This record gives sequence, structure tokens and C-alpha cells, in this order.
Amino acid sequence: MSKNGAKQVKTNILKSGIRFLMQFWQTLDRSYRRSIVYALVLHAAVLALLGSGWSSQAEVRPVVAPRHINAVVVDASVLDAKKKETDQAKKRIENQRQKDRQAQKELEKKKALEKKKKAEQKKKTDAEKKKLLEKKKAVDKKKKEEAQKKALIKKKEEQKKRAEKKQREEKQKQEAEAKRIKAEKLKEEEKRKQALLREQQEAQLQEMMLKAEQERQQEIEERLRQQQQREADRLQQAQLKADQIAEMNEVDRFIALIRAKITRNWHKPPGAKIGSTVVLQLHLFPTGELGRAEILKSSGDSTFDRSALSAATSISKYPVPADNRVFERNFRRFSMSFSHQED
Repeated sequence: MSKNGAKQVKTNILKSGIRFLMQFWQTLDRSYRRSIVYALVLHAAVLALLGSGWSSQAEVRPVVAPRHINAVVVDASVLDAKKKETDQAKKRIENQRQKDRQAQKELEKKKALEKKKKAEQKKKTDAEKKKLLEKKKAVDKKKKEEAQKKALIKKKEEQKKRAEKKQREEKQKQEAEAKRIKAEKLKEEEKRKQALLREQQEAQLQEMMLKAEQERQQEIEERLRQQQQREADRLQQAQLKADQIAEMNEVDRFIALIRAKITRNWHKPPGAKIGSTVVLQLHLFPTGELGRAEILKSSGDSTFDRSALSAATSISKYPVPADNRVFERNFRRFSMSFSHQED
């Protein structure tokens, strides 16, 4: 790198440093700036005192060195005196700095106190203003309420007068209307009486004619009802007889089927007496399933009886009619006799 280039770099660094110091100085508080200035002045004074102390000695002039050199002894007390003077100067500067700081604190305290007093005074003033404003608002509100109250009273009085006037007019109107209605009612009542008299006369005539017609109609209806009743009774009897015949035929058919089914499953014991008869009672369900079977009347031969009962209980399902009424009347519980005939 050339000398000019190096110089330019140093210059840029110096400028950057100066800009940084200026920015830093601007960010400091005024009290801090004052303290730094005092410190710089103090250091400058100390340096000046030190410089003036050393320069007070005799000026050294170049002389021709003699053949013999004489040594000069410096008194230590002189150095101690200068050092003491320097320390005293430092102490005075430090005392001054402390006084300045104390004065600054007192000033700031005084300012804070004044600020506090001003704030309290402002607060007090604001409170008084607020109080006066609230008092004024209260007075205005009271005036407004009184004005509204007066206006309301006046409005009520006007409404009352209008209502009384309207009531009087309505009463007069109602009285006039009542008179008109009364007159119309009298007129209508007279018309109604005349019409009622005519209606009564017509009603009496109509009633006589209607009564005669009703008597004739009742006579015809009674004859027709008796004729229809006789026909219905005849048809009912015929239907009942037909139903009974059909039911008897249906019952006989299923009795025969049940008897045949039991007989097919019956293994008569050898040696059974010819003509032995046992009566069984069967309890069936609407599905044809056997509820239970029992001997209702014994033949006198227990072996014969048990064989017939065994044949009845060996059948899981019996043929029964699909008509539930026929089943309930004839097959819910029924008895059946079984005899040993000669083959």
C-alpha cells in the first residue's frame, strides 16, 4: 500500500472516531456533559501545574564540559513539596467537583420541588375548575329539570283540558246516538211484533201441516221398519242355521281327522276285551300342538287306558280348524271316546 493510501485510511478512521464521539456526546445528559468538562479542565490544570513546576528550574545552557564533572544533589523535600502541592490542587478540584455535584443535586431537587408544587397547584386548580364545572352542571341540570317539570305540568294540564273537552263531546255524541238508537229500536220493535205475529200464524199453519206429514211418514217408516226387521230376522236365522251346519260339518271333519290320527298311532294291547271304551280329554293350542291329554273316563282296563293315552300323547301336532272362533268353541278342550272293536 502507498503512503497516500495509508494516510487516507488513517484520516477516515480519525473522522469516524470524531463522528462517533460527537454522536455519543449528543446522547449524554447535560449534567453528565458538565461533569466531563469539569474533569477535563481539572486534568488540564494538573498537567499545567506539573509543567510549570518543572520549568521553574534553572535553564540548562550548553557549556563546555570541564575537565572535572561536579554532581549536583537534588533535595527530596523539594519533590515532596511539589507533590503535596499537586495533591492539594487535586483535592481542591475534587472538592469543587463535589460542591458542583451537590449544587447540581440541590438545583435538580429544587426544580423537582417546583415541578411538584406546580403539579399540585395545577391539580388543585383543575379540581377547583372541575368542582365549579360540576356545580354549574348541577345548577344547569336543576334548571333544566325545573323547566321540564313546568313543561310537563303544562302539558298535563293541556291534555286534561283536551280530555275533558273530548269527554264532553263524546258524552253529547253518545246521548244523541242513544236517542237515535232508542227511536230506531221502538220502530224496529213495532216491526218485529208485526212480523212475529205473522210468523206465529204461519208457524202454526206449518206446524199443523208438518205434524200431519210426520205422522204419515212415521206410519210408513214403522211399517217399513217392521218389514225390514222381519226380513233381517229371517236372514239372520237362515245364516245362523247355515253357519251352525257348516260349523258342525267342520267340527265333525276335524274330529274324524283327529280320531283317525290317534287310531293310526294306537297299539292296542293283546288280550284287550272287545267293547272296552275309554274317554280321553285333549287340551290343544291354536297351532294344533297338544297341551296335555288325560283320561276322563276309564274303560276298567288300565293297560287299555294307558295304550290309548300313549297314542294321544305321541302326536306332536293335531289338525285343527283355521277359524279361531270354531277352534275356541270346540277344540280348545274336548273329549273323545275310543273303543276296542272286533277286527
